[in-house]
Amino acid sequence: MPRVDAFHSLLRLRRHEASVSQRELADRAGMSVAAVRDLEQGRSRRPHPRSVRALIDALGLTGAAADELRAAAAVSGPRLVVADGAVRLSVLGPLTIHRGQMETGVGRGKRRLLLGRLALSVGMPVAVEELSALVGSSLQVHVSRLRSMVPLDLVPGGYRLCLPSSQLDLLAFRELAQDSSLLGEALSLWRGPVLADVDELREHPLATALDVERIEALLSYAVDRPVEALAWLRALAAENPLHEPLHARLISALFGADLQAEALAVFDSVRRRLADELGISPGPELLEAHRRLLRAEPPRSVPAQLPLRLTSFVAREASLSSFSGPLVVVSGVAGVGKTTLAVEWAHRMRARFADGQLYVNLRGFDPLGPMSALEALHGFLDALGVPASSIPSGLAARSARFRSLVADKRMLIVLDNALDAEHVRPLLPGSSGCQVVVTSRVALTGLVAVEGAVSVALDVLSSVEADLLLDGRGVPVDSRPGIVSACAGLPLALAIAAARSDAVCTGLDSLSAGDPRADVRSVFSWSLGALSPSARRLFALLGLHPGPSFAAPAAAALAGSDVLALLDELVEASLLFLSSPGRYAMHDLVREYAAELAPPDSLRLADHYLHTARDAAMLLQPNRGPFSLPAPSAPPVALSSLRQAWSWFDAERQVLVALALSSTSDIHIWQLARALASFFNYRGLWDEALPLHSAALAAGVRLESLSMQAMAHRHLAGVYGYMDSPLADHHYERAITMFASLGDEISEGHAQMNFAWLLSRRGKDTDALIRYERALSLYRLCGNEYAEARALNALGEKLAAMDRALEAVPHCEAALEVMERLDDTQGIAIVLDSLGFAFYRLGSFAEAVALYERAIPLREEGGDRHSIAALHDRLGDAHFSHGSLASARSSWRRALDMLESLRHQDALEVRAKLDGA
Repeated sequence: MPRVDAFHSLLRLRRHEASVSQRELADRAGMSVAAVRDLEQGRSRRPHPRSVRALIDALGLTGAAADELRAAAAVSGPRLVVADGAVRLSVLGPLTIHRGQMETGVGRGKRRLLLGRLALSVGMPVAVEELSALVGSSLQVHVSRLRSMVPLDLVPGGYRLCLPSSQLDLLAFRELAQDSSLLGEALSLWRGPVLADVDELREHPLATALDVERIEALLSYAVDRPVEALAWLRALAAENPLHEPLHARLISALFGADLQAEALAVFDSVRRRLADELGISPGPELLEAHRRLLRAEPPRSVPAQLPLRLTSFVAREASLSSFSGPLVVVSGVAGVGKTTLAVEWAHRMRARFADGQLYVNLRGFDPLGPMSALEALHGFLDALGVPASSIPSGLAARSARFRSLVADKRMLIVLDNALDAEHVRPLLPGSSGCQVVVTSRVALTGLVAVEGAVSVALDVLSSVEADLLLDGRGVPVDSRPGIVSACAGLPLALAIAAARSDAVCTGLDSLSAGDPRADVRSVFSWSLGALSPSARRLFALLGLHPGPSFAAPAAAALAGSDVLALLDELVEASLLFLSSPGRYAMHDLVREYAAELAPPDSLRLADHYLHTARDAAMLLQPNRGPFSLPAPSAPPVALSSLRQAWSWFDAERQVLVALALSSTSDIHIWQLARALASFFNYRGLWDEALPLHSAALAAGVRLESLSMQAMAHRHLAGVYGYMDSPLADHHYERAITMFASLGDEISEGHAQMNFAWLLSRRGKDTDALIRYERALSLYRLCGNEYAEARALNALGEKLAAMDRALEAVPHCEAALEVMERLDDTQGIAIVLDSLGFAFYRLGSFAEAVALYERAIPLREEGGDRHSIAALHDRLGDAHFSHGSLASARSSWRRALDMLESLRHQDALEVRAKLDGA
């Protein structure tokens, strides 16, 4: 605590006295200067939440101390940072205007009302008729006064307020809320209800919609950070006394903060209000929170996979009202707005589904082929907390596991871009508590006939709907008829045309109005012509990207220059959209058009992804063998931590596989497969790894490279081994034979180790022992100390499992000495685990307890929750055998909590131990 107090004092000093240096603050707080610089981002700017969390983690703070530090870091002011003297408008609470650090008076009455209404529609025109109805005949006087305060434009038919997100808290909130890691910062911008002091606008639909956005952001934030959200939950629950999801989250947060009595009082209070005011009982989400409270079960983390709402939605309320029953199929031609409609409906309904939302783009009509149901189920099971090691390999088993997990849940599931009915069936839950929405270019009549799905056939927009879309995007009235006619009512085409309605619109008159696909290609061409030459070039280059989405560094690799401004230009033209924070995507038809314009393939994109994948793989396995590559033709993403490596692989894995399978370069195919091998193994993505390693083997054959073939055989053997296929043995034997003929002892040793693990998994202990011993001798031949330590430990654990623990201990101790010398934290943890097991088998329970207790904090640094749970389970066994029943129950309880949160099958065994004890 002294360091924290010093940090508080010095942070306050540096806000008021520039004489206190960053070095002094760093020394007193026990931080680096770089960390202080990152945390302290200027006098009027709040530090990034990730920086604050990093400091809290570094100092090991919890509870009140962590909250105090968050508060100290937060008092430096709002996130909105503007140039000196620039205007800053705030509407998330009372309406205020600041110029620099000074508040500017808005005045009362009608001028305040006018500014508030314009701010609610920032960037969009508000009709003169509506504004006149608000402020009367003095509109021009008030507009003239406001123009001296804020940038206000006269547009056809009305006025438009133009401010960037750095100068308007409403826009800053929406921008931050797109990134789940910044939800806390987004919520901190609110100072009360929107336009809290402008009563006439409090019930305006745009104001109430903003209040809903605030609640949705808080509900999402509270899923992972319930205690941090507690104050906001209390405040908003008080403002919305009948909002059941808010009160359910509040109950969970209070339970997490050890405030069970208050949580029970909240439930009792809202139950009475629902009965007295609405005559209804609490819904399933409130009842579930109450049940967990009574059973003292920790709140669950629920999946929330819905993509961002798309901006091209038009009020198709008739179609939305057709979404009834547990299964809905939305069909229509490409570009007609199926995904937009489904995602819009899902966002409106998500609060009704207490157990979360699952979403997958099945890519049914992708040029590279659809995503298999097997792969989609892997993603769903992973989102539901099933560890990779427990995900079944077959389609039927995987589908059955999925149905079992969601049987008693209320979940919303969106299956986007399905190829046909058979593509969808394995992904359908068996319970009526789940709602499923499927989109497809075909009608999926099989689902309607057999599963009783409700069919929503989506047609092109009517002239009235098309006019609404163009009106919402500020397209001048006199330009609309030509645009509507040219685009044949296709929303995608209308959105793109509307984005460029400021260009020469007469060219649209010559476009055909027949087949929508032909029309949209014409609109693409017209819109492309309105771009800058650099943006046109980038659009064509993006046709080389395999999809389904990409980040800015990949686009920069294609262009060979900075592209952020160009990407903004393409988004502004609706040729790109943000599929998730920081990632861009194209509609299928736009991507097809870009591919038609793409220049001959270059290796810049492959080099960018390959070198980044290699760097990420080295972070995952820092002691792996050398993985050298030629100098890249395009710079890779700079990765500096294990967490960044995981995040990059998770975000880019579909791109990497698509890139490898579509590549014309055999060397790139093989190298990408090698770079992805460890990631796929850790994540258990066998169905994605299989075609990739098969392609790598074929590439090695074409290149007549025995070493490449051997490596591909080894990777294929690993995949087939995890899938319990007998083909694993064939591929291991081929790999071992090839590596031996090449004299590659280290690679042969790796293959022997992998084969030994598989044999051990099958219960063939003696055969496994022989393989481990062969691997150890090979590693000693080539002098690889790290690999030798791994083999020693594996050999020791196998001996202990075979009741030869006395032989096991020296093997594990020798491995521990090497891992400690190499300072490999996770390696040390693994060996301590094995050594603890050996002592446990010897009956030396006190020694086993001490070893497990050393291993647990090291494993926690790595973040593998299943391994941490397994250690707590074994620690409980050791305590129990040592006669410490209370300690055993405590360890087993920790293991059970983790395993149940992961929904792991091992939870049943641990629960049985607890019940038996």
